[in-house]
Amino acid sequence: VFATSLITTGLHRSLKELSYKDKITVQSYGATAEFSPGRITIGGTFLKTQFNPPINPYEKLYNILNFRGNEITNFSIFSSVQIPGGYGWTEFAMDHKRNYALIAGLLNSPSSAVTTILIYRDYSPSYYSYHAFAISESYKVQNERGLLTGLSVMLTRKLTFTGYFDVFYFPWARYNVNGPSSGYDVLLQVNYSINRRTFFYVSGKYEVKQTNKNSSDEPSISPLTPVNTGYVRLHLRYAISSNLTVDARGEHKIYQNYIKNSNGSLAYLQANYRLPYGTANLILRYVLFNTDDYDSRIYTYEPAPLYVLRLPALYYSGNRIIAMLRVSPSEKITIWFRYSSTFYPERQYIGSNENRVFSNRVSEIIGQIRIIL
Repeated sequence: VFATSLITTGLHRSLKELSYKDKITVQSYGATAEFSPGRITIGGTFLKTQFNPPINPYEKLYNILNFRGNEITNFSIFSSVQIPGGYGWTEFAMDHKRNYALIAGLLNSPSSAVTTILIYRDYSPSYYSYHAFAISESYKVQNERGLLTGLSVMLTRKLTFTGYFDVFYFPWARYNVNGPSSGYDVLLQVNYSINRRTFFYVSGKYEVKQTNKNSSDEPSISPLTPVNTGYVRLHLRYAISSNLTVDARGEHKIYQNYIKNSNGSLAYLQANYRLPYGTANLILRYVLFNTDDYDSRIYTYEPAPLYVLRLPALYYSGNRIIAMLRVSPSEKITIWFRYSSTFYPERQYIGSNENRVFSNRVSEIIGQIRIIL
């Protein structure tokens, strides 16, 4: 008996998802030690993770180097140093099969108006750590080398420019990419404070990656072709009063490959009202979106309870509403209630397979209580 994948959504929306419940046990234990003599910090980490039953994914070209087994051990050493105007850091990790991951960075502020950052990463195609998290183009710390450079410049007290350029290389195959590939992305943003009540920013991002021309994951000789994506965004925030703030955003996205061009647009209006003394906070958001297809989908962060991430992919044509209330009846008790609903006027059903909803509207309710003992 073995598991082909790890389901970490925590959702039980269908009989199939319910069948995955309590099917695998993950146990992790480890230790960390560090020493800080003055401006320097040096440390190390040991971590062992056990899976029952073992992990054994179905073999595909892109995952043939992935971890398989019931136990993995990870070691790492890390350090950081404070320098005049900034600091540097690095971490080198290795698993018991000597696959490695390296990250190193330098943050420097030569003046109060300028900040620069440089981050290098090198993740082996076979490296695996269940708890790893680091900057990368995917959710895994694996199969990637890259160099990111960033810059922030305060041109005036009201005007700030920020941006980064990231170039990356994947030494092994990836999903829908049957060979080594490369790419880059660049982001530019200008922030401007008109006055104490009004703030806006304009940002643009452009990214180039490679994918199979024949869209196959099976081993084959397939030429790679570039896929270009980008967006332009305008965001405005206006404080009507000390307790009421309004946000408005407009965004347009493009997607281009060798056979098609796809476009998508999104706009939303949000009101954030806070009662005096911070005992309650109410957020209301209304979103309109329209995209040609799934490839031109638009992601946008949404207000959510503590430790809950909501970053839905919005595509096709529709609208969405979000309402979230946070109440703190005392310093040790906080209550969240969130309601969201998406309406697709041109569709008769939403989702696929066991998760299909035979309606043009889908809704979600989240409630959460935090008690500090």
